Amino acid sequence: VCFNGDAGIRDSHQVSSVTENNTGDYTVNFSSACANTDFSWTASVGHSSVSSEAAPIEITGNRTSSAVRFRTRNVNGSNVDRPYNHFHCFGDP
Repeated sequence: VCFNGDAGIRDSHQVSSVTENNTGDYTVNFSSACANTDFSWTASVGHSSVSSEAAPIEITGNRTSSAVRFRTRNVNGSNVDRPYNHFHCFGDP
């Protein structure tokens, strides 16, 4: 899924919604649940559609087979909203 800092989805595959829980704190909800919670994931953030930056991204709480909650931070460790957020999940349906 690609979404903006207000959790507005730009484009997605197998994602039903993105919830902004707080600044830089998001939950990605899957359209179809994975078979278990052992799926792999990757994420990146950026300031524009053509650039990304090294920024801490961490899973918060327990991930489920149907959703993942994560935070995007700046280099100082504070949660921040980014204009471009990308989250990818790979697992068996």
